[in-house]
Amino acid sequence: MIRVLLVEDHGAFRQALGFMLRREPDISLVGQAGTIAEARTMLEGVDVVILDLNLPDGDGAELIPAIRAHNPQAHILVLTGTAGGGTLDGVTEALQKSAGMAEIVAAVHRVGGGGSA
Repeated sequence: MIRVLLVEDHGAFRQALGFMLRREPDISLVGQAGTIAEARTMLEGVDVVILDLNLPDGDGAELIPAIRAHNPQAHILVLTGTAGGGTLDGVTEALQKSAGMAEIVAAVHRVGGGGSA
């Protein structure tokens, strides 16, 4: 079972992606957060964190060290609404928010199942 934490401030997008993830038999959506502060309370035992970088209380990248401290093996899948950007240390994979839901779910399967990004 792939345990996923979804950190995204846009409620409609978070709910839609959460719905798609809950439909997968090998994925357990263990938490949803709209801010860094909320996410910090949900990091224990996650395998994959889907992380938005633009959150109301700061840059989502600020959460990466805390994720690593709780679980160094956790995979971090960054969702971004902007093109380009560069590489963030500790990120397993990055996708644009314009990617289809199926592509995001496939990325969770890929990285959560031990595959490469």
